[in-house]
Amino acid sequence: MRIHRVGIRNFRGVDECDVDFSTDGITIVEGPNEVGKSSLIEAINLLFTAPSDSTKKDVKASRPVHRDADPRVELTLQTGDYELTYSKTFGPGRRGETTLQITKPRTESIAGREAHERMSEIIAETLDEGLWAALQFEQGTEISQPTLGESHALQAALDGAAGSTPVSAAEDTLFAKAETEFGKYFTGTGKRKKEIQEQEDAVRELEGREGERETALRDLEELTSTAESLARDRARLEIRLAEAEAEAADLGAKLDNVIAKASEIEQLESELNSAKAELAPVSDAVERRRKLADDEKQYIEQETGLASGRAAVSSDQANARVRVDRAIERGKQANSVLEDCRRIEQIRRTDHDFLRGKLDLEMMGERLARAEAAEQEVAVAQEVVSRSLVDDDALERLRQLEHEAIVKRATLEAGSPSVRLEPHTNSSLVIDGEPEQLRDGHPIERRVTAEAKFEIPEIVTITVRPGSSPEIASRELDDVQANIAGLLADLGVTDLADAKRVNDERREAAGVIKHAEERIRDALRDLSREELKQKVSNLRAFVDAHPETRQSDLSMAADLDDASALLAAAETAREEADEERAEAESERDAAQSQLETLNQQLAKQQADHEQLRGRLAQVREELEGARQQHSDEELEEKLRSKERDVQEKAARLEDGRREYEALEPEKVRARAENASAAVDRCREDRDSTAHDLRDARVKLETLGADGIAEQLDEARSQLEHQRRAWESLWRRAQAAAKLYETMAACRTEAFQRYRAPLREKIEELGRIVFGASFAVELSEDLAISRRALDGVTVPFEQLSVGAREQLSILARLATAALVDPDSGVPVVLDDALGYSDPERLEALGAVIRMIAARQQCQVILLTCYPDRYRFIGDAVTVKLPQGARPSEELASS
Repeated sequence: MRIHRVGIRNFRGVDECDVDFSTDGITIVEGPNEVGKSSLIEAINLLFTAPSDSTKKDVKASRPVHRDADPRVELTLQTGDYELTYSKTFGPGRRGETTLQITKPRTESIAGREAHERMSEIIAETLDEGLWAALQFEQGTEISQPTLGESHALQAALDGAAGSTPVSAAEDTLFAKAETEFGKYFTGTGKRKKEIQEQEDAVRELEGREGERETALRDLEELTSTAESLARDRARLEIRLAEAEAEAADLGAKLDNVIAKASEIEQLESELNSAKAELAPVSDAVERRRKLADDEKQYIEQETGLASGRAAVSSDQANARVRVDRAIERGKQANSVLEDCRRIEQIRRTDHDFLRGKLDLEMMGERLARAEAAEQEVAVAQEVVSRSLVDDDALERLRQLEHEAIVKRATLEAGSPSVRLEPHTNSSLVIDGEPEQLRDGHPIERRVTAEAKFEIPEIVTITVRPGSSPEIASRELDDVQANIAGLLADLGVTDLADAKRVNDERREAAGVIKHAEERIRDALRDLSREELKQKVSNLRAFVDAHPETRQSDLSMAADLDDASALLAAAETAREEADEERAEAESERDAAQSQLETLNQQLAKQQADHEQLRGRLAQVREELEGARQQHSDEELEEKLRSKERDVQEKAARLEDGRREYEALEPEKVRARAENASAAVDRCREDRDSTAHDLRDARVKLETLGADGIAEQLDEARSQLEHQRRAWESLWRRAQAAAKLYETMAACRTEAFQRYRAPLREKIEELGRIVFGASFAVELSEDLAISRRALDGVTVPFEQLSVGAREQLSILARLATAALVDPDSGVPVVLDDALGYSDPERLEALGAVIRMIAARQQCQVILLTCYPDRYRFIGDAVTVKLPQGARPSEELASS
């Protein structure tokens, strides 16, 4: 389902609101509190579920309390193959209206109850109502996770992703029976029940008794065999001990020889280190002497090169000074020409402004005249409007009171008694003090609305009183007539016709004001009257003063076109002069830069030369002092002598090491140590074996075969009987456990496969928000039960409000990402993320944008705090103002 547009009228506190949504992206509906953001989604849900004449609580709650009006909802959407517009006006009886306009796949136009039923069929056919309810995050409700287990579209998506099929009802029944059978033998935690445990304990007790008898018999047999074996072992160990002692003595002599050779090698190493220590200072002195000689030669070559380079730089320096002087002279000439061009350009520009000002003065003067004429019309019309006390509302109140008076009068006359007098002769009659002449054959009939007296002088007085109802109606009529008189007096008119005439004059004057104000706006455009008047005054002063202030021998242009051409020519000449000046300055700057570079280069060469001379003198001084102590030949001969001494001592050390290695020192040392340990071990084994042999002989003397075999046979008979009963019961229990555990494992495996795609999608999105260590666990109803982060796992209920809200939104977004776009519904977040910090707001913004872009999913965000979603890109923003506004204003905003 994709929502294209929704409009509401008279819905709760919203007079009128229309919003267009992006069908394949994000729409952010912004607005302050109580402007109708949440009412948009509530209106859609009410439109889908409630008939137009419904009297349910939700429908009554949608009615505005500030006036008597019927709520109206209009929705344009696409669901399945259908594109349609569905609207309802909720009201009692015939006031309720329902219309359905279908444009695809074929055109249909339906109204009334039939439209409601047809829309219900379309919803049942194309809309996953469970998914629609799950993907709404409602304002003002407790933070909760979406109920995803009832969504057929999500189940289909998870089935497809997991490659499995849902569990059938028959499989559920079979599993329940297996679970019941399992419960006969095991507790809910898998522990055995008391009956099984008692029988097993009895078997174990008899097995223990049998084992004790078998152990006693075995111990007797083993003890006899052990005593014989220990006697043989003691004799064998005596022989092995003698052999080990002889071998240890031979290896000890070889080890002493190895130790003596190692001491000799240490002495040779010490002599070699001393020779190397004497060689090191001689070698360093020779190396230093050679380096000083090389440095002297290198510095002499560098000094020759620097002298040649300084001569070349000095020549370039003289040439650069000549170029600088020539460029400065060219710049002076260019500046003189540029000043002349600028003066001519200024004169031409002033002439052009003068001619342009004359034209602007004529046009603005005409606009000012039109504006002043229209303002006079407005003043006259406003006088009419200000005098009129009658407007449309007052006229309507007067009409209602007149109509009410007519109704009251008719009611009074219909409920009052009447008196009919039929005279049979001419006579006089007094009615309520007023004389009336009676004529024969002319009856008189009066309606009595109040007490009336009919008197025939000096004969009879008849008093007629009406009942209570006419009296009440009469008072009500008097009240209405008093209200009419008071309203006429307040409005300053005589009757309804006079009030209508005054109102028509006021409306006509208002029309005059409207059209005159339009002419004023057209004349003033983006200026006020004072600004336009000031511009006219400024232009007139400039135009009048220019001929007198112009000081130039140049002739003025004949018209504006001629002035524009002359100005363009002056600008071109000034630009060319400016370019010539710039080229001269560029040439001067380049020459000065080159001269400065050459000056710096020459100064650096001079400094380098001085520094090089100092280094050469220092090297020569050090070299001369060293040669006075030892000549180069003496130092080289001393080095060769020390090197020969080191080589001789190194050769002697190498020979000693080869002789030492030939003795195989590590092998001899290891064998000698092992032989000594072997002697100790043989001695310990012999003593231990002798001790064990004594103990075995003592036990054989004290242990007898006192009926052990008979006791063993009796224990085996009792055990066989008890074991058969236990094994029969245990086989039944194992079969029940095997069946239950196998089915439970299969169900668990299927559920893990079934919910794995949703868990993986939640983790994929959650790692963008929480980091790479984020993971979740899902319950059987596909809700997040636990969250893991940085190795710490916390139940969902124990998380902070912000984290629970973020996880709930991630679950909805993951669901929207998994569901086929053709079966999906919009994700609606109403004032969500109020507990999130800026960093997670930014990450969630990226997730929302990614889901909307990749899955072609419609996301609707309702918020009174727009800054909360500033991190979302590619979103359409709809701003709802405070109070009711027409749809055109909302669309433009």
